[in-house]
Amino acid sequence: LDVSEPSLIASQVGAEAQRIAGAQGFRTRPDGSISPKDAGDALLSIASTWRRRAPSAIERRPSANHPLWNAPSIPDALFPRPRAMHWTSAAILAAATGLSAAQRDALQRAAAHPAREQFSRAARAESADVYGALLDGPANGRLDVWTYPFVSLFGVGVAAESHSALVALEVADGKPLDAERHAREILAVGATMLDLPSIDNNRTAMAILDRGLGSLKAVFVATGRERDARDLLDSVVTAPARQPRRQPTRGEPALEQTLYDATLPRGVRMEAFEALLSRACADPRQVLFGVNDAHRTLAAYARDSVARYPSERRYVDAAEAAISGEQPPPDAYRGGAAMLMARMMDGVVGGRRFENCALRSRLASK
Repeated sequence: LDVSEPSLIASQVGAEAQRIAGAQGFRTRPDGSISPKDAGDALLSIASTWRRRAPSAIERRPSANHPLWNAPSIPDALFPRPRAMHWTSAAILAAATGLSAAQRDALQRAAAHPAREQFSRAARAESADVYGALLDGPANGRLDVWTYPFVSLFGVGVAAESHSALVALEVADGKPLDAERHAREILAVGATMLDLPSIDNNRTAMAILDRGLGSLKAVFVATGRERDARDLLDSVVTAPARQPRRQPTRGEPALEQTLYDATLPRGVRMEAFEALLSRACADPRQVLFGVNDAHRTLAAYARDSVARYPSERRYVDAAEAAISGEQPPPDAYRGGAAMLMARMMDGVVGGRRFENCALRSRLASK
């Protein structure tokens, strides 16, 4: 998060999220059969087809083991479209009047994602606990803010493109109900990921929602349901008007406004919390004598109101423990003259605040 202009990032991500969120009412309805951890595991399985992560001692591997998958390159000439339209939406519209052999071959290759079943499984969940599915229990291995794993779910966006190609094939094969169901699944997965506590994954979610929006609109048009298409677009247009207007602010007030704004994606709010913690490192009194009540109030709010699952609260606790000096950095980060000097200062005043703040500053400068 850019601490100098946090309100700009919050406004950009929040406004785009609100716009696309208007399509969430058209998602697949959750059926309650998929737990948040099950959904998290499904998303991790999908993401692993894009790029493998070497798990640490505190991580589980996804339960489904799929091969790596790269989306095929589709020539623009196969599905001509306006610049703002996804190629899969153009393919769905083209499928209504029949596909050429080359178009069908391209769609079959694009629709052959190995984790299609996990995508549909994640779509049936109401929410996802990705870190609950990833972390291997509270007592297995050390967990602190420096070793808490970051998971990119960019590969889920690639799978959404494949799902949209499947929709085009179903329209071509005269299966409008299947096509509509799979288009709604794209919206469902995007809506679930928009609620994850990571701004990068929120951005991937918005791309998935946009893909799903275009896919479902194209299905409605391709199957002669223009009124449903208009209702879908109306929901997107009117969604931002239903949210309160924000007054941009700068500096710490902007960060606090972002943290406490429940209309923003949780990833944006969690990043604001992370940035707010840094102010303790800029306050000599807190570094010398310990964090103040305002710092602990922010951490308590993030733990109780922004984090949703125990796995997410573990991150909040780890971040707060680092800044308050209750936990030393891992040995791998403790080298160098600056860190040695910070340890000497901690030896005088007690705790690990100098060392953790020095490490935070070093990592932020990279």
